[in-house]
Amino acid sequence: MRMGMVRKDTRTHYTGTLYCTKEAFDANRAELRDITDKQIPETTREKSIAREKGDLRENSEYDAAKLKLAQLYARQREIAERIKNVAVVFEEAIHTDVAGFGTHVTLQAEDGSKSGITLAGEWDDMPEANIISIASPLGKEILGKKVGDSVTFAGHTSHITAIEKAKDLFGHYREHHPVHVEEQEQAKDASPATPVISPNQAIETAFSMMVAGKEKDEVSAFLSGCGVPFKTIQPLAVDYLVAKASDDSVRSAAIMTLNVINDGLRMEQA
Repeated sequence: MRMGMVRKDTRTHYTGTLYCTKEAFDANRAELRDITDKQIPETTREKSIAREKGDLRENSEYDAAKLKLAQLYARQREIAERIKNVAVVFEEAIHTDVAGFGTHVTLQAEDGSKSGITLAGEWDDMPEANIISIASPLGKEILGKKVGDSVTFAGHTSHITAIEKAKDLFGHYREHHPVHVEEQEQAKDASPATPVISPNQAIETAFSMMVAGKEKDEVSAFLSGCGVPFKTIQPLAVDYLVAKASDDSVRSAAIMTLNVINDGLRMEQA
């Protein structure tokens, strides 16, 4: 099989179980926390400051912050949804009777040339290093096959001559994804200590912001950055906000505040 065929293999969004190494899981979970606890609150503040400068029709700073915030929320949702279906795979659990996650497969083309491919998940894959996702077209073609089976991809047929435990996957996430790892380490080192207020103060402030007409993302950013976990806020908020909702004039604000808190709790538990 020509090595170029691996490079042409595109990454496919995998909607089922996401298999990954512990290193990949830790890196993506760290990114989710950084987005939720730091980047979204900071960008929301930038958006608010820019909005106060005047006419939004000609406010490039506001437009940039708004676009960045939308991208952050999209990435936050993506990781949070994927992480619900993660299955962390450890090296000792790998078997080599069939091609699967964590195996290195040797393919022999019709002309006798050989190439090696490591099967991984979408968070670990590195096509340029011949580490591909089991959810990709080529990965699906190889997955579950045994030594001697044929593999046909992009009009070329090869045969599997060996299946071994991958030596370039477990413990190599930093090597294959240095930028992702470095970004999360820098974010962790740069995170300042956040002053903590009481849970009740956080709830009351969030509700007051909503009553004052603040956007949901501003309220979410405040709660994410206030230093009090959503799991602590949510039980107290239910009683407080249900009581507030009995007043028709602020019912909508109370419901929206509780929705923001519930959304934050789901993200926190992801």
